[in-house]
Amino acid sequence: MRKVCVIHYSEIGLKGRNRPFFERKLVENLKRVLKGVADVRVERIQGRLVISLKDSDFQKVAESIKMVFGVSWFAFASVSEPTIDSIKSVVIEEASKTVGREDTLKVEVKRADKFFPATSLELSKILGKALVESLGVKISLKKPSKKVYVEVLKNEAYVFTEKIRGPGGLPVGSSGRVLSLLSGGIDSPVASYLMMKRGCEICYLHFHPFYDNREAENSKIMEIVRKLLPYSGKTTVTFVPSYEFQIATVNIPAKYDLVLFRRFMFKVAERVAEADGARALVTGESLAQVASQTLD
Repeated sequence: MRKVCVIHYSEIGLKGRNRPFFERKLVENLKRVLKGVADVRVERIQGRLVISLKDSDFQKVAESIKMVFGVSWFAFASVSEPTIDSIKSVVIEEASKTVGREDTLKVEVKRADKFFPATSLELSKILGKALVESLGVKISLKKPSKKVYVEVLKNEAYVFTEKIRGPGGLPVGSSGRVLSLLSGGIDSPVASYLMMKRGCEICYLHFHPFYDNREAENSKIMEIVRKLLPYSGKTTVTFVPSYEFQIATVNIPAKYDLVLFRRFMFKVAERVAEADGARALVTGESLAQVASQTLD
């Protein structure tokens, strides 16, 4: 029996005429994370993405897809012919692997093909009856302990028993490129993650106290970037030493250090962003979190 991974998105479905652009970005990102893990042929079929799995490791595939923004949820499904008898046979086979006699069951059917000879409700009744007769399970529409899902398309149907949640959001690269100022704390990596979730392609800038950039490359900044890399894909990191600022401001009263250093950082960030093709700056600042993060 042929196995596929069925991937659904949510917010992308609201994009109207721009929807194909977002779908293409999502497909590109899926191919990137699945390279070397599974067959990277991703098909767009009636409002969903479908990946043929063949002999792939389902666990590795799942872990990879969980890092792709734009994925609302996905499932590993068995493929059936789009006929009632064929779907019934696959549903019974799949349910028998996970459902025991003490379980209560619900069948949820979604028809993408509105020309199918039975409505979603009619087909769910037919399949529920077949499960009761074949496996002796009880049907519960309100509080089932297990569910069987069926999606009926024009040329095939998908049957699965588990939905796996994705990260949601929009595909990386669909909202432009931004430059994130990484400080080494927790706030700026979180801000970077959230901007990627809104579809931004991201590059990084870090100011460090060392005289040699190679020392900064061995700091925790690269560890943070490596943690974010599976979500972003290929990126760049720019290191800027802060000692030049300290030399230039040696005769200025210490009370102005913070304000002037922030100005220095943003002026440099503006130049780096322009050179990197980034259209916005990202920081981990949170209003009123500390004394320096105010509107004054």
